[in-house]
Amino acid sequence: MKTIISLCVGLFILSLSCPNSSSSLSESLDNCSCDTIRVKETILSQDYLSIDKYDTNSFIPGSLYSLSSEENRLLWFRDIESPDTTKFTPYWNDYVPNNYHASNSDFIKYYKDDKDIEMAFQFGPGGVMWTYYSFVIKKIECCYVITHSSFTHARFRYRAYAFLNNSEMDKLRNVLEPYKQTLIPSKKEYGYHGHFIDNRNGKIFFIDFEKEVDSTNNPTKEIMKLYNFLDDSIKWNVTYST
Repeated sequence: MKTIISLCVGLFILSLSCPNSSSSLSESLDNCSCDTIRVKETILSQDYLSIDKYDTNSFIPGSLYSLSSEENRLLWFRDIESPDTTKFTPYWNDYVPNNYHASNSDFIKYYKDDKDIEMAFQFGPGGVMWTYYSFVIKKIECCYVITHSSFTHARFRYRAYAFLNNSEMDKLRNVLEPYKQTLIPSKKEYGYHGHFIDNRNGKIFFIDFEKEVDSTNNPTKEIMKLYNFLDDSIKWNVTYST
């Protein structure tokens, strides 16, 4: 995962958790254990996140280009939540009319108040290829499942997933703690940024990575803690890389 840090970005995360109300979530996670074998079986099954209208054999992948922008958007977000590729993954191309254009602001809008999403964040756009790095953390049974995708030059280039336990999820929140009061600017800004939404705690916040640098123009120690956690502390299972 060092390639992500070398591009000055982080990885994307899936996580595991108990399906209880938010008020008792921490307690429930402490009292149950994540069955990674069973949850892995669930998230890698053909039925996971399936939408019959688009997943029938008669709906060919190339038909993606004939869909409305709303349908296309729905399938793009379905793709970044998927631990593996979908039949549409290689076909995304936002140069085609109605194909989805990655957007940090729309990312937050899509996941706001989504009870199935523990946390989600997106870094970008970064580098000469205008890359977005998307991370989505879902609660499945007693597990946190985290998925990570990179969307480079309007196409998916990378997909991975992992499992996090309760203490790892707490560590991620601790790493992000210094930034939780930094609101997303009301005026659209350009540059390499991180947009975060923590639905468990009702927090939306922002990191301007271009300003979080030291006197040598390298990422600050606080930002490196985030990059190192995403790159080194998570055991990613890579399912797509081009």
